[in-house]
Amino acid sequence: MDAFDCIANKIKNLSGKQDPDATQSTANETQALQAVTQQVQLPKINLPTFDGNFLQWTSFKDQFSALVHKVDTLDNVRKFLYLKSCLTGEAADVLANYAPTNEGYLSAYTSLKERYDNPRILSGACMRTLFEIDAVKNSNAADLKNLINAFKQAIRAMEGLKKPIDSWDEWFVFLLSDKLDKSTRLHWETSLSDSKAIPKFNQMITFLENRVHALENTNSSIKNKSNNAANNKGHFQKVNSCASSTNKPTYTCTYCSDSHVTTKCTKFKALSPIQRKDHVVQNRLCFLCLKANHSSQSCKSTYRCNDCKGKHNILLHDALMKNSQSQKAQRTQPEQERTTYIADNSVIENEVAAYAATYPASTRNRVVLMSTALVKLVDRSGKSMVVRALLDNASNTSFISEHVAQTLNVQRYSVKTSLFGITAVRAGNPKQETQISVCPVDVNEPMLPFSPLIVDKVTRDTPNVRVKNCNWPHISGLKLADPTYATPGPIDAIIGAELTGWIYTDGTRASSLYEPVAKLTIFGWVLTGRTAPPNLQFDNTLPSTIQTFSCCVDFDPELFWEFSFSDDNQVDSRSITCLASNATADADSSCDTDSQPCSNCELQRFWEVDELHDPKMLSDDEASCEQMFTNSVRRDTTGRYVVPSFFKLDPERYLQSNYNTASRLLLSLEKRLKDHPISAKYFDFMEAYKNLNHMTLSFQPNNLGYFIPHHGVFKTHDPNGKIRVVFNGSSKTSSGYSLNDCLHAGPKLQKDIWIVLTRWRFHRIAFTADIVKMYRQILIAPEDRKWQRILWRESSAEVPSVYDLNTVTYGPKSSPYIALRVIEQLAHDEKDKFPIGSDVLLHDNYVDDFYACADNIADAAVVQNELIRILRAVGFELDKWASNVSGLSMGAMCSDKNITQTEGISTLGLWWNVQSNNFSLKVSTSNERLKKPTKRSVLSDLARLFDPQGWFCPVLIFAKIVIQDTWLLNVEWDQPLPHILAEKWTNFYTSLSHLEAIFSAKGGLC
Repeated sequence: MDAFDCIANKIKNLSGKQDPDATQSTANETQALQAVTQQVQLPKINLPTFDGNFLQWTSFKDQFSALVHKVDTLDNVRKFLYLKSCLTGEAADVLANYAPTNEGYLSAYTSLKERYDNPRILSGACMRTLFEIDAVKNSNAADLKNLINAFKQAIRAMEGLKKPIDSWDEWFVFLLSDKLDKSTRLHWETSLSDSKAIPKFNQMITFLENRVHALENTNSSIKNKSNNAANNKGHFQKVNSCASSTNKPTYTCTYCSDSHVTTKCTKFKALSPIQRKDHVVQNRLCFLCLKANHSSQSCKSTYRCNDCKGKHNILLHDALMKNSQSQKAQRTQPEQERTTYIADNSVIENEVAAYAATYPASTRNRVVLMSTALVKLVDRSGKSMVVRALLDNASNTSFISEHVAQTLNVQRYSVKTSLFGITAVRAGNPKQETQISVCPVDVNEPMLPFSPLIVDKVTRDTPNVRVKNCNWPHISGLKLADPTYATPGPIDAIIGAELTGWIYTDGTRASSLYEPVAKLTIFGWVLTGRTAPPNLQFDNTLPSTIQTFSCCVDFDPELFWEFSFSDDNQVDSRSITCLASNATADADSSCDTDSQPCSNCELQRFWEVDELHDPKMLSDDEASCEQMFTNSVRRDTTGRYVVPSFFKLDPERYLQSNYNTASRLLLSLEKRLKDHPISAKYFDFMEAYKNLNHMTLSFQPNNLGYFIPHHGVFKTHDPNGKIRVVFNGSSKTSSGYSLNDCLHAGPKLQKDIWIVLTRWRFHRIAFTADIVKMYRQILIAPEDRKWQRILWRESSAEVPSVYDLNTVTYGPKSSPYIALRVIEQLAHDEKDKFPIGSDVLLHDNYVDDFYACADNIADAAVVQNELIRILRAVGFELDKWASNVSGLSMGAMCSDKNITQTEGISTLGLWWNVQSNNFSLKVSTSNERLKKPTKRSVLSDLARLFDPQGWFCPVLIFAKIVIQDTWLLNVEWDQPLPHILAEKWTNFYTSLSHLEAIFSAKGGLC
């Protein structure tokens, strides 16, 4: 209200009561007052607004009371209208049932005060605000200024409530410092002259305001330079205006763009409920206050729907309830209707099956897109993770992968369930579920809670092959929910029919029958359907191979033997860990003189290989190790990964100095190396270790850390071959603990060899390579290098030098996990830049070897190029290339690589003839082993036959029968076999060499 009007009204009222003699005097005073008022030209005071925020109540009440409530010249009806115009949101609802009368105003004003003039609620709101203020992530002036203002506003509100805030400095300083970024907090701590004294809150505010000024001055100098450059092109000036805190805030409607809030927009209210909901979803608005840039979960408004008291706006109530009732109707549909529906579907499926049976087989190669979307999963603690999800209307429940469950560290609940897929085949028995929520990636609204089952792997990669031609005009310009829809990738969640009704909105884009259909969801547009007409989706330059499967099974990784390979992946009798206890000298040395219990155990494991096992959950140690890796892995300036040592026990407490033990073992090693053929290679290995900076001289005292003894590993049948120095992390210290006792082993990440081999055989063009010194390209954090120290000297006349191993090395228990986990991390970190290379890292490696394939040379060159570049980004180089196509080495990235074109190589336990592109089995037999066969030697010989694909099961079953016979006859382990049994085994053993003549083509599954 205008101040001049108030004064004029008072003068007018008084003038009627004055006597005629005073009229002239009063007129003169009025003219003088008008003159003064016109000279000052005071601005018009706008009435304040109030939306229900408790922190703003005191300020609003004082302003409204001064401008309206205490003005006697205003009648109550006008005061009511003024009050109603000042209220928005939840506060406006308080006046909804009051009429604009004299009595109505007093009652409405009293209700408003009773609702918001509550010291207890106001105090709680102030404290809650202090706790919920967003922390500053980066040190910039704007964020710090917002933080200071938010704290000041809350504290001023407390001061208005007569709180003893002068004695709360310690509490305020603690809360405010906890909201600071690391850099600002460090500067704050270093600015304190007395680190033990409790600082004052005003002292901290002064420091922060000075820092804001410094940051603004620094930024302004940068802006001035950019402005000067801009002025050379054209002169303009940007003017920033600051409004008074008493001015009415300016709102812009998200629907009509006028200056009012969306809830007051008549055009928006005129829409149907469904249209209003779609507008909110598409513009990412809060479901509660219909404003942008936040969700209903973080909305400060305490408003609730008048109809159902739910946390959504009344304007969206009908649309949300319609979806709910629709789902409820589906759940309560009579059994007869559902049965009829299924029967109708069976008729349709039969017709489709009949049509497919008469259609050309090549049409089965079509690519069909599934409804995939990038979504954000949020657990109860607020921790979130972006995953690729499949929207599945045909699933009556939802699923997440074990990887997601571990990353979010969700709370698990035991359940008893059975999964059934197509043709009612049992698909598993998940034993755990959790409770999480799903929302769009860029906003947290809507937040949909659900209870998914936890499974090891949700499904195979989707789509099954890369979609090449994606230029469909009808989806041009759409914001896709899954921008990677055309690239095969993992699915970490399935969102079932329990939520899809809330996810899909009204919106469809379609073109022809052979192009995908776009459906609008809260995550964006999802694509589903065919991607091209028949016979036009694949490269037909190579002969087509039709592959048939009798069933599709998710295999248990624990169903197969684990083998230990040498560096060049040549599998022979000496590099395989045999099952019999006396198969090697090392096995004998680990057993007592009576080795039967050990052998019985190995035989039991041999028979249990063919049994099915439930998938193992991560143990507490494995989960802890995974969490440590996620929280601590980083990359240095060169791109290399840096990891800590994953200790489960405190090394400072459990590892005592073992310098003397390491010194004694070094002397023993020198004696064994003296005059040995491998001595020079051992010294060359250690010299290369130093030259590559993989170990450096240590200047710490000898009584600190842990010293790892080392020794050489080489093939006994080839002393002139390659040697590897390994480090014995199991060497005990005087405390009885070793380095490996204190380390996590980590979860099993190595893929089963038969899975890698099966994927590698899908395509006709293939190549293989391995990483050069894979372990040693990963750096150990500097603070943990004292726990992997070694002693070494080049001459026995020198004093042993102490070296720190700077990289992951051979011997510590956690090394295999670290190496494979880094490869997995690299695939995720560089997925956007190298999608094809990332896929190879995740699925086509065995230890440090990669086995990639493609249908044609061009695609193979792309795969090879990306694989080299993604590995080179972190310091990994590839070596020992081999391919069945000579032209594969023509690429620019591979011109320096020597791709082998020999007759064949040993890889993945088989012999691969690269020229004929087929596999065979290499069998190594010895007549010496046939002189006196025993039960132990029979088992040892059988374990050497590595058949990862099961090609020779009909042959190997005979050997298993022989072992059963030895058991039935109660033959002792080292007792010669009975004559008949020995003759049967000798005939079988001598015929094994014929297996080398059996070949399996690479480009197929059989």
